[in-house]
Amino acid sequence: MRPEEEAIRTKLENMLQSLRRPVPMKGQIQEFQARIQMLKDARRLAADPAGANPRGDVAGADETLVVLADEDQTGLAMVHEALEGQQRGLQLLSDLVNNDQKDVATMSRGYKEVL
Repeated sequence: MRPEEEAIRTKLENMLQSLRRPVPMKGQIQEFQARIQMLKDARRLAADPAGANPRGDVAGADETLVVLADEDQTGLAMVHEALEGQQRGLQLLSDLVNNDQKDVATMSRGYKEVL
């Protein structure tokens, strides 16, 4: 075999081995599917005859920005939800500390009366 044929054979064998390992291929396939979905969404937004999607965003020449804006909105919603949960937790903690502070004050008064 010539060196070029040997190189092609090696590449094909490596491809065959990678196809036999489904885990890495599955991740790549999911990545490609996500990219395809982004492109489909961008084309759909660009083809909107009114030039705007239901949220009112303008579908201009740079469809990628519109898709990224959607992803940013999703990310912001997740951050907002997490911060709301933390705020609720801090409020509960604050209420607990305030109640405990009142209990300590009551115990302190009772202790002073006993002495």
